[in-house]
Amino acid sequence: MLTKFLKCMNNKKPLVVITDGDPAMKVAIDMIIQGAFHRSCTWHICNNVFKRVRDPHFKTNFKRLMYKYMSEEEFEMEWKNLMDEYDLHGSEWCVKSYNERHTWGEAFVKGHFCGGTRTTQRNESMNSALKKFLEACYPIREFISCIDLACMKLQHREAQRTFISKFTTAQLPPFTDPVRPYYKNAAEIYTRDIYYKVVEQIKDERACVVFNPEDFGDHLLLSFNRFQHGQIRYKVQYYKINNHFSCDCLLFETDDYPCKHIWACMKYLNIMLIPPSLILKRWTNDAKLTTLTTSNEAGSTEQDELKQMARYDSLNSDTNLLNIYASTLDNSFAYVKNKIARLTAYCKDAFDQTSKQDEQASESSRGHQDNPNIVRDSVNVKTKGMGNQQGGRRDGNDNESGKKERECRICKGTGHNLLTCPQRPQTMHHKQIASSSRRASPLSHGGSIEHSQTSSFMYDDSTQDSLHSFN
Repeated sequence: MLTKFLKCMNNKKPLVVITDGDPAMKVAIDMIIQGAFHRSCTWHICNNVFKRVRDPHFKTNFKRLMYKYMSEEEFEMEWKNLMDEYDLHGSEWCVKSYNERHTWGEAFVKGHFCGGTRTTQRNESMNSALKKFLEACYPIREFISCIDLACMKLQHREAQRTFISKFTTAQLPPFTDPVRPYYKNAAEIYTRDIYYKVVEQIKDERACVVFNPEDFGDHLLLSFNRFQHGQIRYKVQYYKINNHFSCDCLLFETDDYPCKHIWACMKYLNIMLIPPSLILKRWTNDAKLTTLTTSNEAGSTEQDELKQMARYDSLNSDTNLLNIYASTLDNSFAYVKNKIARLTAYCKDAFDQTSKQDEQASESSRGHQDNPNIVRDSVNVKTKGMGNQQGGRRDGNDNESGKKERECRICKGTGHNLLTCPQRPQTMHHKQIASSSRRASPLSHGGSIEHSQTSSFMYDDSTQDSLHSFN
């Protein structure tokens, strides 16, 4: 399964893999995806905590160890205090969890980019979204149609979030707030979901106090302590050449947005805007507006499909504002409809011309039968009762269509049947006539004697005598 996954991803290995703690999966990840950081799902760990220790206070303290940003020394100290408080030094589950602390403790996981993901719920939510449209009895045609419908729903939700991020105003603090420019700048750059996370860091920077700044020429070293605590916790290095910041808490390396210590350092240095070195395009509103080249490399079918998807998302995002303004007035609506019709006709002609050239090139270079990505109908399998339906004639009695003609049961010849066979015995002829007389008897049909007499040409002499004796 992991090998197929890498094949679908063009052999691009992920940096971090999150699992539910299955030992077999861990061994497979170390074997197939070498170099990837293995992280345990925090949701499954929390469920195991309550099953092993029936104390809600222990679960709260354990979650604090799991989610809080702290140094490794602080983690070791708080873990020891937690074990002493609840007397769990002899618990096998606690010993196992401590040995695997580097896969779930934020003190050990920080520095590895996870994109804010700590659980496998993203995978489970995708399965739940697809199950709403699928049934186990669906054939392949219905399955593909339902998958397309589910993807359209997900794309619609993504379009709604993109519209909210780009064309609505985020909530900003009052004008009396001295760091309001930071809020405004972050709202213009980041998407709405990331903006709310950045706002939490900007709010927390007020508790950070700069202590003992040192100038080393090419960079500054600023130490921070927490207000009313006086203990130096983290240090931030500011490089003057590229305006880049590096903090010991490693939040920027983990989630790719500035931490509270960097915001405090920016305020101390009177930097009003976020430096470009702290802005990663994956969290910005312009993440989908990527510059796509038109150069096509040989054998880059997957890359062409990715480019097409990126162009589609970019055009869909750019036309949202156009749709809003064009739908308000009748004149604007008619003008835009006319322009869209012309553009559609132009793009369709270009697409048809390019498709025709691609078909001619593909027919000369390669065949579609060898393409494993084409879904075809299943092969029909012959059953036991079909016989030889292919391959031509089996003997000389076959007709032109390849099917064998029926044989007579008496002479085994062809061209006639049992009733018209010239070699049919006379006794069989009389038996056939007798059976016909019984079927045409007036007792069975309830008919009249006159009817039977008018039909007497169908019977032989013995049958006629029996009828006269009956009368």
